[in-house]
Amino acid sequence: MSDPGAVNKTRSKRLEQMLVAKRAELVATLERQLGMRAEEDLLRSLDETIEIGDRSVLVHAQDVDFGVLQMRRDELRQIDEALKRLRAGEYGRCEDCEVEIEEERLATLPFATLCVDCKRRQEIDEKRVETTGRGFRAGFRDVREGSLDEDED
Repeated sequence: MSDPGAVNKTRSKRLEQMLVAKRAELVATLERQLGMRAEEDLLRSLDETIEIGDRSVLVHAQDVDFGVLQMRRDELRQIDEALKRLRAGEYGRCEDCEVEIEEERLATLPFATLCVDCKRRQEIDEKRVETTGRGFRAGFRDVREGSLDEDED
C-alpha cells in the first residue's frame, strides 16, 4: 500500500515543475515579444515618411500587441499566485468541494482553482442569473413596464 503523504509530495513536485516550466516559457515569450516590439518601434521612429493611414494601422497593431502583452503579464501573475498557493499547500484542490483538481486540467489551466464539475456548475449558475435577470439588471425596471408613479397609487 502506498503512503498518501509520499503520493502528495510526488504530485506537488510534478505540479511545481509544471508551474515553473510554464512560468519560464511565459517569461521567454514576454522577453521575445518585448524585444521585437522595441526593434519595431526603433525602425518606425527612423522612418519619418509613414503616411497617416499607415500610421493609424500601426497604432492599431500596437494596441493589439499591448493587449496581448497585458494578457501574458496577467497569466504570469496568476502562475506566481499558483506557486505561492502550492508552497502553502493550497494548490491543486478545488476551492468549492476540496477534491484534488485533475493534473490534466492544471496542465491546461495552471491557475485553475475549481475542479471541472464545480466550474461547470458555476458557469451554469452564472448563465441562469444572466438569463433570468436575477443579477445586476434585476434592480432596474423596464421603462416599457410603466413609470414608478403608477405603482405608488
